[in-house]
Amino acid sequence: MTITTEELDSRLRVIELEHSERKPIENLIKIFIYFLIAISVVLGVFGIKQFSDMEEIVSRQVKSEFPRDSQKYKEYEELLNATAKLEAEFSDIHGKYQLALENYEHLDKVSSDFDIEGKVERLIRESTERAEREIENGVLEGTLFEQKWRLAAISTLEVLAEAQKNRNFDSDFIFNAAQTCGRLKHAELGFKLMKAAYEKNPEDSPIKAAMLASEIALGDAEKSEEAFQNLLKMVENLDPNSPHIVLSEAWNGAEELRRHADLIAALNSLLSSERKVKPSYAEALLARAYLRASRPGDFELAKEALSNAKQRLLQESVLAVWNSSTLREIKRNELAITQTDLLRNVIGDEI
Repeated sequence: MTITTEELDSRLRVIELEHSERKPIENLIKIFIYFLIAISVVLGVFGIKQFSDMEEIVSRQVKSEFPRDSQKYKEYEELLNATAKLEAEFSDIHGKYQLALENYEHLDKVSSDFDIEGKVERLIRESTERAEREIENGVLEGTLFEQKWRLAAISTLEVLAEAQKNRNFDSDFIFNAAQTCGRLKHAELGFKLMKAAYEKNPEDSPIKAAMLASEIALGDAEKSEEAFQNLLKMVENLDPNSPHIVLSEAWNGAEELRRHADLIAALNSLLSSERKVKPSYAEALLARAYLRASRPGDFELAKEALSNAKQRLLQESVLAVWNSSTLREIKRNELAITQTDLLRNVIGDEI
C-alpha cells in the first residue's frame, strides 16, 4: 500500500473544496482511508508488506511451539482460516474503495437527470403493470398507490418535466410520461408534460386529444367546453393514428364533465358514417357510454353495441393497435351487464 498520510490529506482537501455539500460521504471515505493507513503502519513496523508474510511468520512460530495434533494448533488453524477470509474481504473492499474514489471525484458531472430516459421508460413499464393490480384488503404494495414507489415515480417525472426544458426529448416519449401521470392521478404534472409534448408535435392526434382532455380537467368552464367540443369533433372524424387513444381521451373528457350523452352522439355519428376508420373499440366504448348514461332503453342499446363490438373485433387483426383495448372494454362491459341482469332478477323476484 503506497498511500501516505500527506497524500491522503492532500486528496481529501481537494475533494472537500469541490464537494463540500457531500460531507457525509467524504467523512466515511476519510475514516476508511485512515483505517487502511493504520493497518499499513502496523505491518510496516514489523517489516511486513503483505498479510501473507505475517501468516508465514506466525505459522513458523506456532509450529515450533505446538505439535500439529494439539488443541492449540487446531485453534491456530481456525484463526488462520478466519484471517485468510478477512484478508480476502479486505482486498475486495480496498479495490471497491479505489473505484469509488475515482467515481466520487467525477460526481459533479452526474446530475439528477442522468439517464432520465432509462428511468422514465422503466417507470412507464412498472406503472402499466401496477395499474393491473387491484388493492385487496387495504394492501397497497405492488399497486400504483404504494407510497415509497409512488414518491419515487413522481420525483422522476418532475425531474423529466424540468429536464425537457433544456433537452430535446421525443414528443412520444414525453407523451407516454404524461400518460403515466394520468395513471398516478397527478393531473397538474401530467398537464405540464402533455403541454410540452403538444408544443413539439401539435398535429399528432393522440397528443392533441390528450391535451384537450387535460384542458377539460384543469381549465375554466369556457375552456373546458371548447376543448370538449373539439374532442368530440376528433371522434366524429377519427383518423388511423392510434384511434383508441383519441377515443379513450374522449371518454375521459365525457367522464369529467358527465357528458356521456354527447359522447354517445359523437360515437354514433362516427359508426354510421362512411369513414374507413371505425375500430371495434368505438363500439365497445359506446356500450360503456350507454351503461354510464343509463337512460331509459340505454341498457338494451348497450347490449346491442357490445354485440356489434364483438362482431367487428372478429373482422380485425389481432395486431390492430386497439385490439387489447377492445378486449378489456368487452370484459368490463360484460361484467357490468351480467351484474345488472342479476340485480334485476333479484329485485323482480322480491316484487
